[in-house]
Order: sequence, then structure tokens, then C-alpha cells
Amino acid sequence: MAATLIDIHTHILPDVDDGSGNLEQSLAMARDFVAAGIKHVFATPHHIAGTAWTLTPDTIRQKVAELQAVFQQYDIPLILHPGMEIALHRHLEKELERNLLLPLGLSNCYLLEPPFQSFRDDLLDTVLSFKNGGKDVILAHPERAPFFQQNITSLTRLARQGIMIQVNIGSLLGTFGKKAETAARYLADNDSIDFVASDAHGSAGRRPPAREKWLQLEQILGPDLAKSACIDNPVRLLAGS
Repeated sequence: MAATLIDIHTHILPDVDDGSGNLEQSLAMARDFVAAGIKHVFATPHHIAGTAWTLTPDTIRQKVAELQAVFQQYDIPLILHPGMEIALHRHLEKELERNLLLPLGLSNCYLLEPPFQSFRDDLLDTVLSFKNGGKDVILAHPERAPFFQQNITSLTRLARQGIMIQVNIGSLLGTFGKKAETAARYLADNDSIDFVASDAHGSAGRRPPAREKWLQLEQILGPDLAKSACIDNPVRLLAGS
């Protein structure tokens, strides 16, 4: 993958969720991204209804602009794009109607995070109704959710119905355990991965992966799928499609 990589799922905004804790960490993350050959990242703070992690779209856009200005001040050539990682729940469409949800960049695509606990089948209907309502959907790292690990074919069915799937690079590399790795590789083998992202949370334990980690994807996924998941499909998001 000689071209510039694009990361669609990061927690680089400082002091808004469980990601970067301060500006220094955000700067360190940005330098790691640039060193890895990544020029564009989407800032996707958690949006969890009923908690403190419910920044408005306007607030996220403002914080992205402020952090971008700091990057320019420090001559860090990383371009930020606004977004959010939206916790999936049954009343999601009501939040959408109230303009509380932010798509990725200029696109019509929303990054939805399935719950790790107490997943119910009716949430699959919520995902599909969101899609059928005219919004594009990317499921964030479903390979890490126990429900999908135990019901992996439900993910391939969703993929056939137009739901896009983002897996974490750490899952493919075994960082999140064998069950997540097995699920992620099953999705790869069944042509059900649309995006690979870092889901980076800081400058220490879950820091942005180094360049050699991204290059390993060519051996794991094959060069064509690695390119589409890390470059081609993210480029379409940047273009608003």
C-alpha cells in the first residue's frame, strides 16, 4: 500500500471521552499517524445517549477545527474530519430527527457501535431501518462484540443488505484476542470488510499503529482488499459519497 492511508475511526480529540486525555496526547497521536503514512483521520468521539459523552455535532466540528489549528501551528501535516462513534440503541432514529447525530465528514454515512453487552436481535432491525431510511451505515468493530462473535453469519447477512463493516486493525493482528481475530478473518474471507481502522485511543496502550502494522494487512487480507479497506473506500467517504 504505497498510497496515503486514511483512518476513519479515531479518538484523537482531547478530553472528550476515553480517548486522548489532553492536547499533548493528541499531538503525539497526530505525529504517530503521520509517521505511519496517514494523512487524513476522522475524529469520532463516542456518542452514548444518557451519558456525558453526547457532544453536539456543532461542538465536535468546533473542536476539530481548534485541534486542526494546533496541528498547523506545530507543522503537523494531518487533516482532521468530523464524525462520531454512535452507540447503537433502539431509539436511534429519534436522535437523528433531533439533529443530534453527526455523519462522517461530508458523507451521508454514520458510524454505529454495537453494544458489547446485552445485544438484542431487535437492534439488527434498528440498523436496517436506519439504512432503509436513506442513511448509510458503518458498523464499528462488530468483530469485537460477543453477540457477533457467536452469530458471525448475521454480519455477512447485514453486509449483503448494504450495511458496511469496519474492523479494527488490532483485531486482524490479534491484539483484541483470538475470538475477535477469528471473527475479523472470517469477515475478510467472506468479502465482508469495507474499512479497516485503528480505533486509536491515546498515545500509550492504544496508540496509532506503526506503518509496519498497516503493511501486514497486505499479507492478511491480500493487496486488493487491504487497498480498498484502507484507501479506496475511505477516499469515497472524503468525497462525500
